[in-house]
Amino acid sequence: MKRVLTVQDLSCVGKCALAVALPVLSVMGVEACPLPTAVLSAHTMFPDVAIRDLTEEMPRFSAHWQAQKIRFDAICTGYLASVRQVELTAELFRTFGGEDVRIIVDPAMAEGGALYTGFSPDFPDKIAALCAQADVITPNITEAALLTHRPYPGEDCGAETAMAFARELTEMGPACAVVTGVRFPDGRIGAVGYDRKTGNGFEKAAERVGGKYHATGDLFSAALTGAVARGLSTERAVSLAADFVCECLRRTPPEREDAYGPCFETALPWLADELQTR
Repeated sequence: MKRVLTVQDLSCVGKCALAVALPVLSVMGVEACPLPTAVLSAHTMFPDVAIRDLTEEMPRFSAHWQAQKIRFDAICTGYLASVRQVELTAELFRTFGGEDVRIIVDPAMAEGGALYTGFSPDFPDKIAALCAQADVITPNITEAALLTHRPYPGEDCGAETAMAFARELTEMGPACAVVTGVRFPDGRIGAVGYDRKTGNGFEKAAERVGGKYHATGDLFSAALTGAVARGLSTERAVSLAADFVCECLRRTPPEREDAYGPCFETALPWLADELQTR
């Protein structure tokens, strides 16, 4: 069984980050090993959240794993709340990485043309250095623009602009860049990727289901990571992950509050079955 280290926060209410990654990876037949960067009573779309920061515990976890000679087949990251967490995660890559260890970075730091609250203007450069160590990165349009120091083109920029971003992002170091949340002219939504090693670009468009839901990116990243860890090519992993997100949204009542995220739980058997056929 493949073993994946997933580095992100644990929000106890609101379906995102580790609360999503652990069940998704597990149902895909992957041993999911969490490294919680913080524990929150709920994610930050809720007011007055209680937070216990675990940044300084991260080196202790790493040291224990090294002492136990624990190895990982893949490492994935989600939202990292500070420069210190980015630095510690980069050290994890150097410690537990290797030729056969796949590294997937979701540079979760911005959307809608702006950085998340609390990040300084130089934060994208810190994330860019982390992305340089990755095999696959999954920025949205806003994050792609920030990482490349390009003007934000708007959410409706299209597949051609997204592909240009993906190509430029691979020049920073990652073997493959997948730009997510791309809107296609026919109304579909999906991802555009470029693989520097093969020179191939690819697109995955899917039916747009429902409205805007919190943490669909976390679902996508988790499913992509599980598929890559199980040996699928990045292009096939992207296709599976995008279809999984759509399946989750189909199972989510339209009146559901955005803060609680999609109803992904009932789609997990679907994901396990699809993985076997792809």
